[in-house]
Amino acid sequence: MIIRRHESETRDPAIRGAEIGERFAAQIAESLDGYWRLFRAKGIDEGAARDAARRILDDVADWSPSLASELAGLAAGAGLEAWEAALMSGRTEIIALAEPSGPGECSTGVFLPADGQAPRTLQIWDWYTHLATESLAWSYVTDAGRRVHGFTELGILGKIGINDAGVGSHMNMLNHRADGSVPGIPLHLVARRIHDEAASLDEAIELVRGTRFGASTTLTVVSYDGERPRAAFLEATPVGVAVIEGAPGETMRHTNHFLDAGLARGERNPDMSDTHARLAMLDERATAFQAIDPVARAAQLVEGLPDGGPVCIFYRDEVHPEFSCETKATLSLDFDERVLRYRAGTPAAVRDEGWEVI
Repeated sequence: MIIRRHESETRDPAIRGAEIGERFAAQIAESLDGYWRLFRAKGIDEGAARDAARRILDDVADWSPSLASELAGLAAGAGLEAWEAALMSGRTEIIALAEPSGPGECSTGVFLPADGQAPRTLQIWDWYTHLATESLAWSYVTDAGRRVHGFTELGILGKIGINDAGVGSHMNMLNHRADGSVPGIPLHLVARRIHDEAASLDEAIELVRGTRFGASTTLTVVSYDGERPRAAFLEATPVGVAVIEGAPGETMRHTNHFLDAGLARGERNPDMSDTHARLAMLDERATAFQAIDPVARAAQLVEGLPDGGPVCIFYRDEVHPEFSCETKATLSLDFDERVLRYRAGTPAAVRDEGWEVI
């Protein structure tokens, strides 16, 4: 995977979206085509996907006029219809219309120092092999003038990021029986609003609790005011949100199954999911997340694991190539510098090549 870079200074959401659309029109078109391929492979009706995307566009216009304007700008810049941009940002909600399949994806860890130092984070991002062959690390200014550094797929408005108020988030997908049963705001746009608007963990929790979800996710929200590191897993579903806050000195870890007992009763993971095996490995390697040096953090996580497994994913499906998955990138939020560290590939790539920073 190639990670492109883009820096934007405009506070106008339509212009911000158009900048991305115009500069990366070819990659966005490839992303759109890739998601249509995935929807077909999962048996999702094309008309149902179009209807869901149009409904998402309408819902987002009420929920966040700014993000609706940015979606329209991105679409115009890339030569697409606005609903096609909504389809990409809402891809998880559309995927939820089908039964879950394939291994899990994404492993996240956060260490909260007990002495008041900045929190330390690391996420491995896994996704379908044919998608996100090019992604984006970007820095932008919000409508209100806040600086945000983020990582996302080209065509999607948000995923992982950190703002200059010291609030950031990671993301892990979940599967619940209620997914796809009701319309909801795309979880990628919820993450984006956290980065754009939240000045504290409590503000992020309030935003998430006040949002209607159509699919499930864990948003690992982390904050640091210079004195107190905080973090919480926000397990969000169409039937409710669970908040699991970490304690000082704790190393928090999450993969792709619910940690909240109540929500876990609605779990709908595929039989082949490796989420429990990955969490067990994160438990074994918990001290890796405590490393002050962010390169050492990544290196210790995969030390002695030749291919990075089971923390990393390399899954090939010969029957349905669209279901093949792999580790795409490794990311870390830096709360001292309030920047995003990233590297295409596994934590071994960080060990060997170091981080890129935006």
